[in-house]
Amino acid sequence: MWPGGLIDLHHHVIPPALLEELSGSVGTGGTSGLRLPSWSKDGMLSFMDDNMIGTVIASVAFNISSGDAAPTVKMARQCNDFLAELVRDRPDRCGGFGVLPLPFVDESIAEIDRIFDDLGLDGVMLSTNYAGAYLGDPVFDAVFDALERRGALAFVHPTESPDAVAHSLGIPDFVFDYVADTTRAIARLHYSNTFARTPSVRYVFSHAGGTVPFIAQRFDLLDSTNAVPGSEIRGPARDQFRRLYFDTALAYQKPVLSLAADVVGSTQLVFGSDRPYALDRSEEAATAINSADYLSIEARAAIGWQNAQRLLPRLAS
Repeated sequence: MWPGGLIDLHHHVIPPALLEELSGSVGTGGTSGLRLPSWSKDGMLSFMDDNMIGTVIASVAFNISSGDAAPTVKMARQCNDFLAELVRDRPDRCGGFGVLPLPFVDESIAEIDRIFDDLGLDGVMLSTNYAGAYLGDPVFDAVFDALERRGALAFVHPTESPDAVAHSLGIPDFVFDYVADTTRAIARLHYSNTFARTPSVRYVFSHAGGTVPFIAQRFDLLDSTNAVPGSEIRGPARDQFRRLYFDTALAYQKPVLSLAADVVGSTQLVFGSDRPYALDRSEEAATAINSADYLSIEARAAIGWQNAQRLLPRLAS
């Protein structure tokens, strides 16, 4: 193993301001039917030490929008200030993905500037949809233009499905709607030509890209029909997908990793624990990347830290 340990790109924190707003809630702010887990900095560091994780790039797991601009901006700033403080306190162990006050575009562009210029965080966290508007919707074009100008690192995390029928089934969203929502976001970003327009943005998608590895052939079939305008700009999905990164949060089993590697390439898989929401599966995820017999030593190194170091060169030192 590399002496620095695993690099965890899917690791959540719960800032006090967010905890105060969501404490005791069920199905609120992205928990999708599950109660908020407990979180503390000491607990995070203990988990890292116990599982040979050297560095986490922390993020909140929620679409924080309250529906109004002012409280959404306030919450985004409080969360990002908390992340920046965490990084300042333990720069050897922590980085951060700042959250944006979307769907409010001008306010989000201002927060992008603050995230990078004032707080020095590593990138931004985007939710797959905001009140039913998916990433790739033209309403968000100016935000992606701002991310492109910076060559930003964007971590995309699923949120609640906007489909009311999904919530009528009595099954928490994280079981299958989260992965479906990630798939919708990837498809929208591709077929809206947002990926093509943002070649400098580095995208990391949660949970091995949702269902994309399983249904990649369907994208090939759609592309062969030329049914969606703009193909001359974006090219085929299979080519665009090779530039995306997928994390291993709740997606570290042999068949999933094999499919994901076929779609994006073995150089595009990064470790994610999904701590603290994945409960004991977070430990299981780390154990898999550290020692699973279905991964070669080279694959463990690539997923465990080398691919992440290429995304964030500062972590290579």
